[in-house]
Amino acid sequence: MDSSCSSYAAASWMHVKIVAMKRPSEAAVRITTRKGDDGTTGVLFGGRVTKDSAGIKAVGAVDEAQAAIGVARAYLGKDFGEAQASVETREVPRFDALLVRVERDLWILMAEVSAGTNRSRLEPGKTAVTAAMVEALEERIEALGAGLVVDRGFAVPGGSLGGALLDAARAAARRAERYVVAAGRLGEGGEPALSRGSPGSVADPGIGAGGDGKEQRTSYGIRYLNRLSDLLWVLARIVDGPMSAQGGG
Repeated sequence: MDSSCSSYAAASWMHVKIVAMKRPSEAAVRITTRKGDDGTTGVLFGGRVTKDSAGIKAVGAVDEAQAAIGVARAYLGKDFGEAQASVETREVPRFDALLVRVERDLWILMAEVSAGTNRSRLEPGKTAVTAAMVEALEERIEALGAGLVVDRGFAVPGGSLGGALLDAARAAARRAERYVVAAGRLGEGGEPALSRGSPGSVADPGIGAGGDGKEQRTSYGIRYLNRLSDLLWVLARIVDGPMSAQGGG
């Protein structure tokens, strides 16, 4: 399979979904295109960039985080059922459904990061992360963390296989955050692709009319990834339960 398929699929997922909804009979997706044999890959709304560009590296890191969450979900069917008993009175959505929502949110983040110079065409909540998406994660973290008792020190991964998989997904989310930050600091041709807006956010300087930077659309991608790692940490501790070991003094 074309090695560019992962990043290309990430960038074009929303478009493919829309096409599938509108024309079910024409929804088949060609997997091998050979277009990436020259070391480039397609980005959202058209255009091609090299596969080692900062933006594509960031998309790939988010893709890896999404996959790691999927591995945890696949294993945790049984563990989730047991762990939820301790938080069911807090009106928290089922853990599996929560992670499915996160995985779908990460498609949106991948689309946003891969948009490149086409950011003016992003749609909040569809191809761009929104403040509401970040707030939803914060609410879930607060609900899940209410009453969670963790001893002083760092939690040691491995209290349970399910918890360890969530910790691995958390580490992948942290790595994705670093790559997205790097993509925001340096874009194609050495020019800033995304400039920092408010703390924890990124704003694209080329979105204003004429690309003069007077109008900026704030992105909440970095803030979302930061909250995501918190969420995965809390879930790991809940799944570990009394088996959660603590490090530090």
